[in-house]
Amino acid sequence: MSGAMRGGVLTAVSRVFSHGAQFLIFLYAAKIMAPAEFGVFAIVSAWSMLLALVAGAGWPEYVMQWQGPVAGLRRVLTLALIGGAVLTGIALGFSLLVPLVTSNPQVAPLMQLFALTILLASAGNTVAGIMNWQDRLSAAALIAITADLVHLVVSVVALRAGYGVFALALGRIAGTFVWLALGLAVVRLAPAPWVPRDDLRAALRFWARIVVVRLMTNLRVHTATFIVGGAFGAAAAGYYRVGERLSLVLSEVLGEPTRVLAWSLFRRSRDAVGGTTGFRARANRFFPALLAISVPLFACLALFAEDVTVGLLGEQWRPAVPVVQVLALAQALFATGFALEPVLSLAGAVRVMPVVVGLNASVGIGLILIAAPYGMVATAWAQVAAGAVAFVINARVLGHYAGISWRAILARSWRGFLAAAVAFGAALALRGAFPLDGVQALLRAVAGSVVLVGVYAGVLLALDGQLRRTLRRARRPIA
Repeated sequence: MSGAMRGGVLTAVSRVFSHGAQFLIFLYAAKIMAPAEFGVFAIVSAWSMLLALVAGAGWPEYVMQWQGPVAGLRRVLTLALIGGAVLTGIALGFSLLVPLVTSNPQVAPLMQLFALTILLASAGNTVAGIMNWQDRLSAAALIAITADLVHLVVSVVALRAGYGVFALALGRIAGTFVWLALGLAVVRLAPAPWVPRDDLRAALRFWARIVVVRLMTNLRVHTATFIVGGAFGAAAAGYYRVGERLSLVLSEVLGEPTRVLAWSLFRRSRDAVGGTTGFRARANRFFPALLAISVPLFACLALFAEDVTVGLLGEQWRPAVPVVQVLALAQALFATGFALEPVLSLAGAVRVMPVVVGLNASVGIGLILIAAPYGMVATAWAQVAAGAVAFVINARVLGHYAGISWRAILARSWRGFLAAAVAFGAALALRGAFPLDGVQALLRAVAGSVVLVGVYAGVLLALDGQLRRTLRRARRPIA
């Protein structure tokens, strides 16, 4: 296995572990907190994530496309620390204004705790980008696993001690600190004492483009939570956020390895051939593989959303089930966008990212504003419509700037779509014939998912001769 593939596999493992750890925290917290209390946490944490994005987004991407000397990485780390410190101060200032908006005594101190994560996350993201630049994907994955383990332990201990929503903030602070400390030990780079004016201008231009991209994307995601909470109360925000969180777990597990591999693989194509000449051939392998993995995963979540939600969180969270089902479809549509930023950056077209993402986000926010008065499920369907629009826009942009043909990609992917349809139908039929009412909900979900994935894999292998040949070659012993 190549170094890039090994790093990608370990990254996938680290993301699975990360979201497994977050699920345990999420599950334990949901057992303790009421929907309204969880809604307060969801709104405050969404606010802090937006500020953290402004502080930290752009620097790791700037590092990963860097082609100059190592000294440039130290300067970027300096800028990340300065940005994180400034946004942390702004966040703490905002927390002082909370009594003017709400009488809830938890909001201001919770905002202050989350403000402390902004500086840590800004520097930590940059260090992760440096490890990618140094081709230390395996080390980055192992560090992420360690940090997530600390996050889990601190959160659970604090929850058991009765700290409630504050326990989740304390766990995040501890995990982020460990992530940054271990990352600095691996990269062995200290911040530069001075950043030349020309380097500062170039870095800030790149940073501004990426920040706009990330901010618009996350505004689209979090706008729904803010609007649902404002229109229907904290409990509704809690239900919607739970549904959104369950649907996002698969998306995040899939998204991080996809972005990392896209940066690594398309950068190799650029360096080997020059420009975007080799991007189409790479995309014709990369995106069909992404679709073949993502489609059955989201199909499982949509089909077994009730068993997963009630089995994990209990009956009080049943109103979140239809949100999970609809948003699983939305996340499947958004999945191919994970590689948009790496491909356009490596193609030298990062300048169009703010326009593309701004357009996608504007459409998404507009649809949410239209649908939100009709309730949580209508808001979730607005995300599906936004995903369909984003898929079309992203495909056209990748074709224009990177020479990638989505017509060819979809033509290569028809076997996966057919296999997914057959597997989904088979799992649905078996569920109707054998409802397993006496079986625990999570076991029903696991059993049904095994059937769906098994049928999918069998049909895909039967249809795809090239995949069969690849697997046979992989099984041959190395001489």
